[in-house]
Amino acid sequence: VHQNTPPGSALYIAQAQDIDSGYNGLISYSIASENQDVFVIDPNFGILYLNTTLTMVCEHILLITAEDSGHPSLSSLLTLTISVTKPDTINTLTFGNLVHRIEINEDFAVYSRVLQVQAYIEGAQSQLSRIIYSLWSESSVPFAIHRNTGWIFLRRSLDYERTTVYNLIVVASCADYVEEQTASTSVIVKVLDVNDNSPAFSQTMYFFTTMESSSPNGVIGTITASDSDSGKNGQLSFFLLSDENYFQISSKTGEIINC
Repeated sequence: VHQNTPPGSALYIAQAQDIDSGYNGLISYSIASENQDVFVIDPNFGILYLNTTLTMVCEHILLITAEDSGHPSLSSLLTLTISVTKPDTINTLTFGNLVHRIEINEDFAVYSRVLQVQAYIEGAQSQLSRIIYSLWSESSVPFAIHRNTGWIFLRRSLDYERTTVYNLIVVASCADYVEEQTASTSVIVKVLDVNDNSPAFSQTMYFFTTMESSSPNGVIGTITASDSDSGKNGQLSFFLLSDENYFQISSKTGEIINC
């Protein structure tokens, strides 16, 4: 990184994978090095930011921990070396930000614009340069980018229940100089859940029996249902549309009660 990099700039993305599900696969990131206040890391996305002004040309060695939320928790350690250099005096292709983050609903309209990224060339020749944009592994994601403007747009429908976060790598290239220059930036797209799935009962008909009695018999059966949506959009409550003089249903569990 250049010595004149402003505080708040994103420098690196630590990416760990955990094949466990639920909390056992939920990863959080932290800096394990002692006396490190030059850098901070986003615990959810692993994005490393510069926290202060770089005062000298040197190397910083960081230990980054990726830890899951299981019991007991498991972790992995990454060693990252950051070399601080003097600013380049030649024209260099670069992005203003290493990381862009945006949130969109899963019902976002196809072919709508999502975000524009722009690279530039540091130096006097920047206005004469033509920069071309592309997405790395473009065929595997539901997004595309306009090669001349850097506008990212949605080309296929999203489904929160299948994928909640996309990490897009945008590559900028410029061939106006003797050697082609390239630069890259990361675009993190978080998909927000929309209540687009209806609840479904596990059976279309239920048959329960109970003894004839003048006193209540308690729980005589349970109705079950599911909803593919997440969070509050997938939380179900049960109620009866028929006469409740003899039977009631638990709104949370679906238990039919003879009352």
